[in-house]
Amino acid sequence: MLIPVAKATQSKVGMSALAMLMFVGLSSAGSTETQQEKFTNILSKADPAYGEYLAGQCVTCHAPTGAAQGIPHIHGLPDVYLVQTLLEYKTSTEGRTNPAMVNIAKNLSEEELGSLAKYFSEQNPTE
Repeated sequence: MLIPVAKATQSKVGMSALAMLMFVGLSSAGSTETQQEKFTNILSKADPAYGEYLAGQCVTCHAPTGAAQGIPHIHGLPDVYLVQTLLEYKTSTEGRTNPAMVNIAKNLSEEELGSLAKYFSEQNPTE
């Protein structure tokens, strides 16, 4: 299930509301109870400091200033959305087939994936 994130999610309040809507949407979509539990489990083990350590490769392409050359910003997005997206790249599902992202995500452990998601969710995008 692909969950689009609108540019309007720049504020922390908007992002928190989006994360809550994602959980509500996931829980009403059939067998997503296990997805929700998986995301929660991954994030419960996340270490933002470890995510910051790992983020060097990510920021090579993902700038905090917004989308550039078709590469979206990931700073400040909800951690649940980032976990979902990275898992979709890891398994090449939901249309997530960008070769660079698939190659990176398939090599991430759940601990690394969650830590990156937690770190980037705590960052503020810049204009």
